Amino acid sequence: MPFAGIWTAVPKKVFFTPYRPHLEQQRTRWFTNLSPSKCGSSQPLLSVKENGTIEAHLITGKIPFMRETSDFCITGNRLPVLPERYSWAWLPNRPILQQWKSDVSDQTLSAENSDLYIPEVVIKLINGSLPSIGEASKYIKVSSGRRDQVYTTESAVLLSLLLVDGRLQAIWSLLEEEGGRFSVLQSKIDKFEYPPTLEQLKLISDAKEVDALTCDFIALWFELGNRADLVGDSGYLIQKFFQILDDWENDDTPCIPVLDPANKSTEKVPGVIRAPSQIEVKNEKIVPETVATGLLLNPGASEFKKNMTPAPASAISQAAVFHTDSDAGGKHSLPTSIKELLQVLKSACNMDKGDPYRAIKELKSRKELVQWARVVDKNGRKRSDLICKMLVLLQLRIFLMDLSYQCHSDSSDAYLAKAETSIAVRMI
Repeated sequence: MPFAGIWTAVPKKVFFTPYRPHLEQQRTRWFTNLSPSKCGSSQPLLSVKENGTIEAHLITGKIPFMRETSDFCITGNRLPVLPERYSWAWLPNRPILQQWKSDVSDQTLSAENSDLYIPEVVIKLINGSLPSIGEASKYIKVSSGRRDQVYTTESAVLLSLLLVDGRLQAIWSLLEEEGGRFSVLQSKIDKFEYPPTLEQLKLISDAKEVDALTCDFIALWFELGNRADLVGDSGYLIQKFFQILDDWENDDTPCIPVLDPANKSTEKVPGVIRAPSQIEVKNEKIVPETVATGLLLNPGASEFKKNMTPAPASAISQAAVFHTDSDAGGKHSLPTSIKELLQVLKSACNMDKGDPYRAIKELKSRKELVQWARVVDKNGRKRSDLICKMLVLLQLRIFLMDLSYQCHSDSSDAYLAKAETSIAVRMI
């Protein structure tokens, strides 16, 4: 899931709270057992460490894309072609991190490195040294020797997410087939300039496209979740990964089933995406379920970002309800904002050349994905070993996403509030 640079509210009590005890228990256990997790190598897959540069730059405000003292609008990536939303799978983080002139950003973007540096306060939250987000805020004040809040817990967690996603993209650029989005970005520009050139902006924009291989990999990740606890022991998770490769090696089933073939649809829409015209109208209200799906699969739509404010990632999973407009005769029609959004989604789902969705025919079967995963590249690297590194990083990303949700306000308070109740919820 993507995460936003603007943090507002999520449904903690009505959704996230039941999962928290398990996540907290698994998080500390995962960190304790992290070092022995190997993939046929003498080196650990991941070693999460502190770095003095991170703390110093958070305190002094030297990280150009961070708003360290804000607990609401936390990033300003300064790149007009990228929204203030982030995901290792859909949006390139490399040009954002390279604005930060430090050894940390350089080291993060090295796929071969097992060490990953993140803020000290976040490490203490992960390993259980700090029991809560509230205690983390107090720790920041004490450790910095300042009375005021020099940087927020929110900014430390979000920086950690950006660093994890940067490493994931660095690894993925080695896994991509020839012409992959991130590998092209990395090969053509070793160091990004600021302000960026027009050529660099175009390369960044091109890297936002949704590609078939990423979708196939996520399908593999979902299958892994069916067989093992994704926040459980890393070694066991890797064992299950190799078991899936064995089980799928002769399976011609598509990684992603085509539910509605495009040639049977009234619009040119990839099989796994419903046409934007399929918006349900009930009781004079519009329930645009496809809007949520479209935003999830194409978070970088430039036309959409001009008209809408980024929402928290969790909001995407909830189908929003909009009241219709009425004309002079009392007839109901789509609100202007929805009409504009539908037009964007229709153009985004066009399967013509230049479309952000690669053709369905490029999606792999399970057998083809196994063949891809077992390739040894020209430098002697096994793709399966690189995937193992990604799996452990994705576990860390889950824990960081949970910490980020704990920093949000609780929108459940508005839902559960009784009459004449005063509540304070941070929302857009």
